Order: sequence, then structure tokens, then C-alpha cells
Amino acid sequence: MVKTIYYYIETMHYLKYYIPLIQIFNKKNYKNLIYFEHGRQKTATDNQAPKLHIKYLNELSIKYNFQLKHINEFENKKAILFVVEGATGQQITKQQNKKYKIISLTYAWDFYFLYDCYIDNIDFCIFSLKKEYVNKLFFHESRKGIKFNKFDNNMKKNLFLGPSYLNSKNEYNNNDIIKKYNIPVNRKYIFVFLPLTHYPLPGGGKLNFKILIKILNFFVGKGYYLLLKTKNKWAYPDNFIKNKNYSKYFTDITHYPHTSSELIYISDFVLSFNSSGFMEALHFKKPVINFNMKYLSGKVFNKINNFLINKYSQYIKGDYNNLENNYTNVKKIIEQNQFDNYDFIGKTPINDIVKLVETL
Repeated sequence: MVKTIYYYIETMHYLKYYIPLIQIFNKKNYKNLIYFEHGRQKTATDNQAPKLHIKYLNELSIKYNFQLKHINEFENKKAILFVVEGATGQQITKQQNKKYKIISLTYAWDFYFLYDCYIDNIDFCIFSLKKEYVNKLFFHESRKGIKFNKFDNNMKKNLFLGPSYLNSKNEYNNNDIIKKYNIPVNRKYIFVFLPLTHYPLPGGGKLNFKILIKILNFFVGKGYYLLLKTKNKWAYPDNFIKNKNYSKYFTDITHYPHTSSELIYISDFVLSFNSSGFMEALHFKKPVINFNMKYLSGKVFNKINNFLINKYSQYIKGDYNNLENNYTNVKKIIEQNQFDNYDFIGKTPINDIVKLVETL
């Protein structure tokens, strides 16, 4: 009997979690099948709805050997179904007497806001972070309320294996990436997770562009070429990049290998503005200077930010009033290879996930 793995996508971002798994399961003679939905309204407006990328999905299906079907064709068969943050289509949610097991993969820490909404509907939840950090940074406080009770009461479902997408750094090649994205050669690069222009919740503040420009111009003055990146839904205005000799702006151009992953890989270090992308940067042994923008910071991120600053020397507290000091610190880390052991995530997450599937 052919063993089957299902994957569900309602936004293209999920592919970076799934394709590394598909590659391994293909080697083990599993049948891999991605079910796509046209996309929720919010994903349709930021160009991430699968219906807008059918040609690209078909190309990926040939390259990585998986089948592609619309969710209306979903079959209730014995299988493993991977989802991200509990997201499933109506056909899956309403399925009676389901024969498949649902494994949900988490984003960096979106689970803190979403976990209690979906944990009852899935069989296992695979966290991106190690258990000690999930407990310490997210669920250690009062142990009161639905969120904390859900986490404690579902410990048999909670698995702390790490993110599947951080297993592929050996696939990357600097020259190939530079050519792929048409980036000027023989330059020093900094990858920049650009901040949101405004906080997306009611009462949120807005970005002070003068501070951002000050930071970017400082590093341009040090001779760096800036690789500026946002998600499609947080795209910057077209006139933001005024001098293309010193920088290039990207949104999500490719989903596997992911644009951010490849651009981080070729960079000397990373500038972050409260982005969860720091995990990928540290995984690739790239120092991170994080600027804790007040309008974007909240209780959860402040806690994580302070923890990282105290634990990893390569995670630097950004100070736009003392950028020279930030630069001195990051140069020292790179030149002397002063990287603390980065143990925020599991060491072989994808192998552990595969073992779980084979056990089930």
C-alpha cells in the first residue's frame, strides 16, 4: 500500500515548510499531495492566494514530485495531513469520521495567539522552538485562562521538534543567488527585514521614516549594499527606494527556496525591526542588529527580545543614536567568529518530524 502525505495551503507562504518534507518523503516512496484553496480574502489581496500562482505551483509539482489538487477534491483516506497554525479548509474541518492524522506546524510565535483556537481539532502540534523556551517565554506566567490551560492539558499533542524549513542551508550557493536576483556582484550585503509602516491593530502607531532612513544611510555609508525585504501585504511605496545603486527592494518572489532565506544566506549580517525572521538569520550564523521599534513592540516580543540580547552575543540591541557602536560590535563578532551556541530550536527538526510520521 502506498503511504500518503497530505499538505494544505491557503497561502503560498506554507510551501517553505512543506517542500523540505516532500523532498525527504519522496526518497522514502511516500505519495505527496498538496491540497490548495483559492485563499482567504486577506491572502488574496497580498498576492499570496494559490489561485494567483497555479502555473508556478504546477512547475514546483514537477520539480519536487508532488501532486496538486483543489480542496474540493479532498479524499478522506488514511494519511498524514500537514497544516500550518491549524489552518484547514471547510472540507477538512467538517469531515466526519476522518481517517487521517492532522499535524500542525507553527510559525515562529504566532501559536501564542492561535494555539487555543485549533489544538482541539488536530492530533499533534509541532513547535518551532524548544520546549524550555516555549514554556519560559510564552506560557510560564500565571497559568490562568484558556490559553494556559489548553497548553498544559494538551502536552501529549505538543511536540518541540523545530521548524522544517531550517534544514536546507547546504543547498545554497552565493553566486547562484546573486545571479537569480540580479544583485550587483562583488559587494558587501546586509539583509534588512524592513519594519511595518504601521501597527496593524487598532490603536497602533506608525513608522518614523526619518529614523529608518538614518539607519539605512549609515550602513550604506559603510560601503554595504542593502537587500530590503517585506512581505507582499506590507509592501512599501514605489518611491521608497530612491538610489538603486546602494539597495534593492524585494517582496516574496519565490517560495522555495524562500526569498528571505537566500538573501540572508549571502549577507554579512541582518538588520531587524522586531521581526521573527531573526531565527533564520541566527541559524545561518548571521549576526542580527535588532531595533526595537516601540510602535511594534508588545509584551511578548519585549520578553523575547530581552532574552535574546542576554543569551546570544550575535543578537545585538540596536540603537539608532549610536549606530557606530552597533557596527563595531557586529564587525567584531564576524571577524573573531564569536557566535554563542544557538540552541533556540532543535538541531535536526526535519529528521524528527519524519520519525514521527513513520511512527504514526
